[in-house]
Amino acid sequence: MSDGMDTSGGNMREKTAGERTLPRWGEFRHGAPDLAQTGSDLLLRFRGTCYLATSTLAGNPRITPVSVIIDEESIFVSLIPSTPKCREILENPRYHLHALPGKSGEEFSVRGIAALVDDPERVRAITDAHAVSGVIHKSEDLIFELLLESAHYADFRHEGGSLSAHRDRWQVEKRNTTEEES
Repeated sequence: MSDGMDTSGGNMREKTAGERTLPRWGEFRHGAPDLAQTGSDLLLRFRGTCYLATSTLAGNPRITPVSVIIDEESIFVSLIPSTPKCREILENPRYHLHALPGKSGEEFSVRGIAALVDDPERVRAITDAHAVSGVIHKSEDLIFELLLESAHYADFRHEGGSLSAHRDRWQVEKRNTTEEES
C-alpha cells in the first residue's frame, strides 16, 4: 500500500541467497510492473493479511498469518518478538509469503530473505504506515523487510469442463558475486 510515506531509507541489497543479491519490492516492481501490481493487490486485499512460512529451529515448516505493509520500495511484516515465527526468522531469515485465497482462483506468493529493520527513523516511518493502513503493530514489535528471491502468480479457471492455470513468475537473475562491478 502506498500512502506517500517514504519508508525506504538505506540499502537492503546486501542480503544474499547463494550467489544472488536480493532486491527490494521496488526493484521487482520496476522489473515486472504488471506482476508486482497484481501481487500487491492480492497481498493487500484482506487488509494485508497473508500466510508467512518459516522454518522451526528443528527444520520443520511453520505457517502463520501476518499482516504486510507495502510501499513504493519495500514490503514489510511486523512480528511480536516472543512468538515462534519471530525467533525462527531471526535464526533463519528464509521465508515464503502467500496471499490469502479469495473467491477468484488467483494466487500470489513471494520468497526470499527477511532483513531486520533496526534504523530508528525507518522504524518510525514504517510504524506510521502501519497506523495509516490499520494493520496492528505495537512499539515493541520487530519489523522485517522482505527481500525478494522470486514471485509466483497463478490464476486457476474452469474452462470447458476442466481446470486450467495461467501462471507468471519472476526470479532474481543469478549473479556471480566475485565479479568486479563497475
